[in-house]
Amino acid sequence: MKRLSRRTMMKLVAATPLAACGGAASSGSPPPATGSTNTSQGLRSITCDVCVLGAGASGMYATMRLRERGHSVTLLERSDRVGGHANTYRDPEGRGAQEMGVRIYPGIPIIKDTFDRYGIALKKIDLAALSRTYIDIRTGERSTYQDPNPLQTFASLTQYGLLMRTQYAYISKEGYQLPTPVPDELLQPFGQFLRDQNL
Repeated sequence: MKRLSRRTMMKLVAATPLAACGGAASSGSPPPATGSTNTSQGLRSITCDVCVLGAGASGMYATMRLRERGHSVTLLERSDRVGGHANTYRDPEGRGAQEMGVRIYPGIPIIKDTFDRYGIALKKIDLAALSRTYIDIRTGERSTYQDPNPLQTFASLTQYGLLMRTQYAYISKEGYQLPTPVPDELLQPFGQFLRDQNL
């Protein structure tokens, strides 16, 4: 099986939706997004069926599936790279690279099928056997950060699960629909949400 790095896979997935922004669609392909430039403002407008915000794994997957279903899609990303939380830190002085962010994916069919599509082999790991060393990337020195107490983590996850089932049950359903209006707490950064809920 051909092996690709996660970064290469992200670029391949990203190339599919971004191709919708220009060029003619081939036979059987979704219609391309069309664009025009407002010369007085220097702004470009894009017309398409769906606009996806964020080129992280979810945004790229949604774009890929929408294009498979015949929709023209524009994928917008505010940073200069794709991948979202999957990221690689490259030392500016060329001393190497370190994978950061998401490196572990749940072994569910949607994940396996997507990686299989790009010929990327997954390896099953035992999370209990892993050990961690935290490094402060600003200094390159070992960090004093320590993992939270496992019992506190378990209690917080249990409380979070209860909260999702009782107050936000629609989030746990596949293809959930958010209510209108969306609750303010769901629009804030996730870290703030956790602090507000004492998690």
